[in-house]
Amino acid sequence: MSEVSRSDVETGVERASPRSVEMFKRLSMKKPRTQAQLDKATDVRLQKTYNRDLAWYNEQLKKQHGGCAICERPPGTRRLHVDHDHSWKKIKVEAANIGIGDHTWVASAVYLSREYIASGKKKSIAVKSVKRMMLRDSVRGLLCYSHNAGLQKFQDDPKLLRAAANYLEAHQGIK
Repeated sequence: MSEVSRSDVETGVERASPRSVEMFKRLSMKKPRTQAQLDKATDVRLQKTYNRDLAWYNEQLKKQHGGCAICERPPGTRRLHVDHDHSWKKIKVEAANIGIGDHTWVASAVYLSREYIASGKKKSIAVKSVKRMMLRDSVRGLLCYSHNAGLQKFQDDPKLLRAAANYLEAHQGIK
């Protein structure tokens, strides 16, 4: 929302708040143009979003023979989407103050039959560390837009996907 003073209301002038000005500056920044700039932007986004980097992306793409993990089509003008399991967000992270040395908080959680443990000076730091580890391990592979969106529509549920496949197979050739 923009901040409006009384004199602004009288004159009909609306002034943008410092927050909206800052957001405009970020949105109007120039998009990367060179391949090096695109790679850097992708690396930063992958690290921030999935705790992975461009080297991991390229290695994963190589493991998937250069294409989508489902249809094997290579990426077109845009990179493949990073597919990840969303259920890690529902995992409860336990934290306890152990009061030993600099790292007084320990947080832990179990996800995909694996225990995650981290410590920190603050509870929030320990919990955030555990969540970052779970996010990193939630990544499954690289998918094209269509298949990534498809899995999302089926709520990442294999039973629903099998039911859809059975439905399609039962109705093939029927017009």
